[in-house]
Amino acid sequence: MIPSKKLNNKTIIVGLTGGVGSGKSTAQKFCAELNIQTADADDFAHELLNNDNSVINKISDFFVKTHNVNPLLDSGKLDRKLIAKFAFKNKKTLLFLENIIHPIVKKKALSWINSQKNDKSAIAVLIVPLLFESNFNQLVDVTATIAADPEIRKIRLRNFRNWSQEHIDARMKNQLPENQRNNLADYVIDNNGSIDEFKHNFKSFLINLKKDIY
Repeated sequence: MIPSKKLNNKTIIVGLTGGVGSGKSTAQKFCAELNIQTADADDFAHELLNNDNSVINKISDFFVKTHNVNPLLDSGKLDRKLIAKFAFKNKKTLLFLENIIHPIVKKKALSWINSQKNDKSAIAVLIVPLLFESNFNQLVDVTATIAADPEIRKIRLRNFRNWSQEHIDARMKNQLPENQRNNLADYVIDNNGSIDEFKHNFKSFLINLKKDIY
C-alpha cells in the first residue's frame, strides 16, 4: 500500500509488474537513464537455472521422470525454452518449478532490497512479472503495473519477439487478467501508445510517487 505518512530518508522499494509484452524491459531502461537502481526477478531466476547445480539437478531429474525428456544441454545448462514449453502447458510442472525457484528468488530479492536500503537509495525498482501471483508484493513498499491492452501486447510479442500465437496465449493464461492486475496495483502506468508517451507516463508516475511519499 502507499505509505500513509510523508517519509524522509527512507528507501522506497517499488514492485513493478505488468503482463507479458507490456513494456517492463523498456521501463527498466527509463530507470537506468534516471539513475534509479533496478533488479529483475527473472534475472535472478535465470541465474539459478544457469548456475545452481542443486536446482539444475532437481529439475533435470523431474523432467526425466515426469516427461521422459532430459532438459540438459551439452553445455550442462538447462534448456529454458524446452522447460517453458512444458511448464506453460502442464500445471504440475509449473507448480514444481515455482516451488523450487520462487523461494530462492525471494531470498535474492530481499538481499537486493536490503542493499538498496543500506545505500539509502531514494527509490529502487524491483521488476517482478508475477508480482501478485507469487506474493512478491509483500516484499515491497509500493506496487505499480504497466497497463497495455492484451491485443496490443500480442502484436508487440509477434512483431518484436517473433512469438507464436500459441506461445503468447500460454504465457498470458498463466498471468492475472489485465483488469485484475490494475485493480491490485497502487499505481497504473499506461503503455498503449508510443514509446515517447510511455516515457512521459512513467516519469509522471515517478513524480506522483515522490509527491505521495515525501
